[in-house]
Amino acid sequence: MKKDFIVNAGIRITRKCNMKCMYCNIQNTEREDLSLEEWQEALNIIKDMGVKDVVILGGEPLIYPKIVELVDYATNTLNLNCSLTTNGFSNFDKAQKLLDVGLTSLGVSVDNLNVKESISPLKAKNGLRLIDYLIENCKAPRITNYTVLNKNNVINILELIEYMNDRGVYTYIIPFHWGNEGSFDHRKNNERFAFINESDIDIYNKTVDKIIALAQKGYKIKNSIAFLEESKKHIKNLDWKCNGLSELRIDSDGRMVCCCDKIGKVNDKFTIFDLKTKKDAFLEAREKDAHACSGCLWPSSFEAQLQKEKMVKKQ
Repeated sequence: MKKDFIVNAGIRITRKCNMKCMYCNIQNTEREDLSLEEWQEALNIIKDMGVKDVVILGGEPLIYPKIVELVDYATNTLNLNCSLTTNGFSNFDKAQKLLDVGLTSLGVSVDNLNVKESISPLKAKNGLRLIDYLIENCKAPRITNYTVLNKNNVINILELIEYMNDRGVYTYIIPFHWGNEGSFDHRKNNERFAFINESDIDIYNKTVDKIIALAQKGYKIKNSIAFLEESKKHIKNLDWKCNGLSELRIDSDGRMVCCCDKIGKVNDKFTIFDLKTKKDAFLEAREKDAHACSGCLWPSSFEAQLQKEKMVKKQ
């Protein structure tokens, strides 16, 4: 199989955020934000590389001043599939505008219907309010709930999936990350939410089996069954590793990073604009970054690998 085959791109539109979640330190690294015109040029380069799906990351994307204009350009000028996740802290009208101009999917982060038990109670509360607002005010509220599956919500996660499904909202499961944090960009240790001992792992595996059963029944679950099955092998040690490059990851100042969670050495050498003429050099440097990584458990990375395999077979 072709090793490097890029199927999607994640752009960290800004590192700035209007919240300070206990598990995230993304704001500890400061970067200048690219202008709208620079991001438009970056998207042109990304599309020329064959990418069809773009994920807008943060920080908090909705505080980027020209976010509506950028999504409009990505979806209506370049015909890219474009998704974005927000913490739902105000800006409800801007979220609605993004869907109205063609955003493929708007993501929220609700991990517990009992918000007091959430990893981030304010984010969960905001997400639930934003869902209600968009359902009431949007012609086509295309919403995905990126829910962190953790030791605190593992018992009632099925109730959350059913709640979202009944409202036409997709669920995307992100297993809680704990371990390897010293080499990563924005994770913090928090043992209270992590699956660590054998009893935790057993509960996780049994819960994932129940989630798979819901997916097979047609519930709105965005993860592939292949990822859910694979996650059971890696949840304890977080040791899944990339098999060639399938995703581009770009920092808020245009610099390339190894992946969504690891800056790597490529950040010192390449920007997205360099890839017009230095793509092979970047791929070589990024391979060294990936080789030095001890592994992780990111659903998006695994899903991109599956998508890459399908696209390569078609060719």
